[in-house]
Amino acid sequence: MKCLPALLAMLVTISSVIGQVHAQEVIFLIRHAERDWSSSDAGLVDAGRERAVGWAEVLSDANLDVIVTSEMMRTRETGALIASVLKLPTIEVPRSDHEKLLRLLKTEFSDDRVLIVGHSSTVPQIVQRLGHPMLFHIAKSDYNDLFVVEPSGQKPPSVIRLNVE
Repeated sequence: MKCLPALLAMLVTISSVIGQVHAQEVIFLIRHAERDWSSSDAGLVDAGRERAVGWAEVLSDANLDVIVTSEMMRTRETGALIASVLKLPTIEVPRSDHEKLLRLLKTEFSDDRVLIVGHSSTVPQIVQRLGHPMLFHIAKSDYNDLFVVEPSGQKPPSVIRLNVE
């Protein structure tokens, strides 16, 4: 994880140069951190809280403006820990309301760098709804993927999938 902030800073710099052609800067997506499986809306376990703080370190040079989470405790807690470290606002959008999320990205956050904290089932759907032609899979045991989506107008967006250990 130590060299990833430098790589991410390089991607952000490239993105800001390329991104001047369109409004939406860049969208980062992660799955919530490791959760407690004792109930359907449980929060994070200690390893998940550590991972969330690690995500804040990784994303510290990304110049994020806002963090979007779902209504589920595990995404809210992941987002809140990152937001606390990076001193960012968070907003909650129901996990099944992709239309609202897309509308917010196009209106309220059209000039922003946004981090979306989603779920193994919603992150692939959101990336696809943003225009990526393929639907991919995130395993239930996988908590370390970072997706960097750069919208490109009428063309499919550029999508980079990084596995952050």
